[in-house]
Amino acid sequence: MKRPRRPVKKRKVASKKAQPRKSRKPSKAFRKIEAGLKQALSHARGGMSAEDAAIFDIPKPPAGLAYQWSSLASTERMLMKGWARVPYSRHPELPRSLSFDGSILYRDNVLFQIGADFVEALKQSGYKRAIAQRQGVGIEAIELMAAYSDPGSLHRRSEGREFPLVSPSFIVSSSYARPSTSGDVVIDLVVKFSMPYRWRDAAAALQLDESEYVRRRLAQGARLCVAADGTYFASEPTEEG
Repeated sequence: MKRPRRPVKKRKVASKKAQPRKSRKPSKAFRKIEAGLKQALSHARGGMSAEDAAIFDIPKPPAGLAYQWSSLASTERMLMKGWARVPYSRHPELPRSLSFDGSILYRDNVLFQIGADFVEALKQSGYKRAIAQRQGVGIEAIELMAAYSDPGSLHRRSEGREFPLVSPSFIVSSSYARPSTSGDVVIDLVVKFSMPYRWRDAAAALQLDESEYVRRRLAQGARLCVAADGTYFASEPTEEG
């Protein structure tokens, strides 16, 4: 006759002690980034003195180059646009604390460089766009704008603003009779329009009256502008604008 088996006693297994993980020391580059960010945060909270702000003007670009400060967060964007970081070795007059991975970092801003001719081309492009936007504005309006922007102008002193919203001739200070009927109304408007020769040639090819051809071109998106003498002309949309 078989005897019943005795229950097996469970052996106590010693719990494994968790081995403490060895903390990795941050790299030198990481410590520089951390220090720079802490410095930027500290300055942002405490404001900027005149001495601190003057450091931005210390580095001067050599001939043929242009400098631009930009935030550290926009470094990749600046590099994609063709800018490069200015090497700290070029400007030993700067404090050593501004040296960051071979470049210049101050108050969370990195100093970048690019060819001066490229910057000049950008400026000229901006000037051309500004002139193009000004086309169609009469000489009287341009002179009025200049008068408002002049610090000694009577317009600016009396109105208290940098730029006029409307011409003074449009300002109404007295009562007036309102239209007798409400809603929109269609009116016949006759203006002087300078029709270019190529439009006239196209109208002749299509056997259309010149005024009808102009109406169709304006309906297709040509912008109506006015010259200084009151003559209207068309400024057609381009691929850039």
